Amino acid sequence: MTEEALQKASVAHNQVKRLPVSIPFDMLQDPLQSILRIPRKYGDMAEFRFGRYTVRVISHPDLIQEVLVSNHNHFVKSRTMQLGRKLMGKGLPASEGSFHRNQRRVIQPSFTHERVANYMQNAFTYANEAIGGWREGAPFEFRGEMMRLTLSIAANALFGTDIRSKAEETRSALVQSMEHFTIQYYLRVFYFNQDRNPFADFWEALPVGENRRYRAARVSLDRTIDRLVAGRRNDGTDHGDLLSTLLRSSDYKDETAPLSDGQIHDELMTFLLAAHDTTATALTWAVYLLMNDRESWARVQREADEELHSGTNESEPRVRLEFAGRVIAESLRMYPPAWIIGRQAVDECEVGGTRIRRGTTILMSQYALHHDSRFYPDPWTFQPDRWTQEMRAALPRYAYFPFGGGIRACIGEGFAKSMSALILATVAQRWNLDLVPTPEVVPHARVTLRPRRGMVVIPRKRNR
Repeated sequence: MTEEALQKASVAHNQVKRLPVSIPFDMLQDPLQSILRIPRKYGDMAEFRFGRYTVRVISHPDLIQEVLVSNHNHFVKSRTMQLGRKLMGKGLPASEGSFHRNQRRVIQPSFTHERVANYMQNAFTYANEAIGGWREGAPFEFRGEMMRLTLSIAANALFGTDIRSKAEETRSALVQSMEHFTIQYYLRVFYFNQDRNPFADFWEALPVGENRRYRAARVSLDRTIDRLVAGRRNDGTDHGDLLSTLLRSSDYKDETAPLSDGQIHDELMTFLLAAHDTTATALTWAVYLLMNDRESWARVQREADEELHSGTNESEPRVRLEFAGRVIAESLRMYPPAWIIGRQAVDECEVGGTRIRRGTTILMSQYALHHDSRFYPDPWTFQPDRWTQEMRAALPRYAYFPFGGGIRACIGEGFAKSMSALILATVAQRWNLDLVPTPEVVPHARVTLRPRRGMVVIPRKRNR
C-alpha cells in the first residue's frame, strides 16, 4: 500500500454518524449494496436504532481489531447469531468465555500444519475419484457437487469415516437444517433479540411442511452422528483424528469427567455444517471468477500439471500450489462466504475513542472491507497476483478477514484453504469448464454469501 493510501486510511474514529431510519429495511432488502454504501456515505462508524436496540456499523481495520482483539472480553456473539445454538448446541462457534477457551485448546491440535498436510493425502484421493466421475458435456450444479466432496473429505479427515455413499443424503439434511436456520434468522432479525419474537416461536412450532422437513433432517443428522460416536467408543482405537481427540478429552468444565457424547455430537455437527457450506461456496466463487479469466485458469492448469503429476506417484503428495492459493485468497476477498459478523457488548466500553453502551450490536462486514479502495486498488477486479508477500505485509490486519479474527477466528482456516487449493487444482488438471449463462450467477447474502440460483457448469475434457 502506498504512503498516500495509508494517509487516506488514517481516519478520525471519534465521530459516530447517525444513519437514517430506513437503513434496517434497506439492509434486509439489499444487504450487500447497503453495507457497501454505509461507509462510503457515513464513514467508518455509523449507528442506527432498531426498536429498543442500538446497532453500530464499523468499517475500518483498526476499529475491527479493537472489537475482535483488544477489547474482545467486552463482547460476545451477536444476538441473532446466538440462534445458531439451535443447530450447533455448544459447538465451538456458539460457545463463550472459559468454556470456549478450554474447547479451543482441546480442538486446536487437530488443525496444526502437520495434521492438515496429512489430511490432504486422502483429500487428494477423494477429489480425484469424485472429479474423475464427471461426464463429458453433462451439465451439473457446481456448488452442490463441491458440497458433497468437501463434506466427504472433512468426515474422513476429522472423524475417520467414509460417508461418500451417504454424502448426498447428509448434504441434503444439512442444507435443510441451514434453510430452517435462515428462515428463523430473518423472522427474528426484526427484533435483534431471539428471545423477544413470539411470532417466530409460534411459527417454528407449527406442523407445516418446512418445519416437518427440518425435524426429519435433524433426526437423520443426529442418528448419523450418534452412530459414529458410539461405533468409535466401542472400537477404542486412537485414529489420530479429531474424533479420537474428543473421545480422550476431559469435560471442558469438569476435568475429572470425560467429555459427554452430547458435547462430542455438538462438535461434529459444527464441523459438518462448516465443511458442507463455506468451503464449497468459496470454491464455487473461485471457479466462477476463473471462468471469466481464462488466462488465470490456464495458469492454474499449468501449475496443477507440474505439481499434481509428481504427487500422484508419492505416498505423501505435499504439493506447492502457490498460484491456486492466490486465486483462493482473491476469491475470498471478492466473495467471502462469511460476509458479515456481529458482536454484542456485554458491558460499557470504548471503540475508536467512542462509548459503546451495554447491549449494543456491532456489525463488521468482510464484504465491505474487502472492496474498500483505501486498501485495495481496483477492488472490483479479479487480480490473484495482487497477493504478494509485500502486499500482505503492507495490508492492515483487519482489512482482510474472511475467517474472522481474534480468539474467535475460524479454527479450520488452514484446512479450508489447503483443501480449496487442492480441489481447485485437481479440477483444473482434468477439465475445462463452461458456464451455463442462465440463470445469471449473482451473489445472494444469506447466512453465507452464495450464488442466488447456484452455478451450472459443463465439463469438457482437456486436450493435452
